[in-house]
Amino acid sequence: MRRFGWRAAVAVLAAGLVLYTGFLGLPWPVFILAVALLAGQVAGLRLGLFALAGFALILVNGLWPQLVQSLYLCTLAVLLCLLVGGALGTWAAHSDRVSRTLKPICDALQTMPQFVFLIPALMFFKVGEFTALIAIMLYAIVPPIRYVEHGLRHVRADVVEAVEQMGATPLQTLLQAKLPLALPVVMLGLNQTIMAALSMLAIAALVGTRDLGQAVYVALGKADAGMGLIAGLSIAFLAILADRLIQAAVARSALA
Repeated sequence: MRRFGWRAAVAVLAAGLVLYTGFLGLPWPVFILAVALLAGQVAGLRLGLFALAGFALILVNGLWPQLVQSLYLCTLAVLLCLLVGGALGTWAAHSDRVSRTLKPICDALQTMPQFVFLIPALMFFKVGEFTALIAIMLYAIVPPIRYVEHGLRHVRADVVEAVEQMGATPLQTLLQAKLPLALPVVMLGLNQTIMAALSMLAIAALVGTRDLGQAVYVALGKADAGMGLIAGLSIAFLAILADRLIQAAVARSALA
């Protein structure tokens, strides 16, 4: 706290609590207050109150376990997509041959019907969350590839030349010049990755997940319009909250 401030100390405490309780066992009051505090600090009081209201709606309708499962599945999928897709996008930004190879693959992944992504996952893995994770990753991996490549390719050439003339290595140029300048585009790719992962939840429910997508699927089977509407609004709430948080974070970094 003395060195990095109270925000870093709270983040360390939150990470320790998650490691102690597990993501699925995290107490809901702690989780709601932490997200509301984060939203209030990053984007203001209105988004913090919006986060409180959205989580309260999910909680009173009995969908909290499904919400936590959805967050766990989507968070893991987004992190893996950023890791793999970001690496591929960086490679493509520095190699025209790799870029030409990845473009038709990304086009095929973006235009293919969502149900098709379940087929290769089911071929190699049994029904369950891991199969859903693979399907979500196949659908959500395209935005980080495209946006990272686009951001790195459109960094100002004079800035890169100045950094290289100062003796920076290629890795230093990438980490200290190109990526910071391409950060707004990369964050837009992160936004699109989260949206794609959330939109795939209802499709992934067909392979046996126990998240909000499964609640939508069960409501469809029972013709329960109320539960289907609440589950759908819960997914939309997560998407809107993530979008506003990312936009506010990018705006704050631009001002800084």
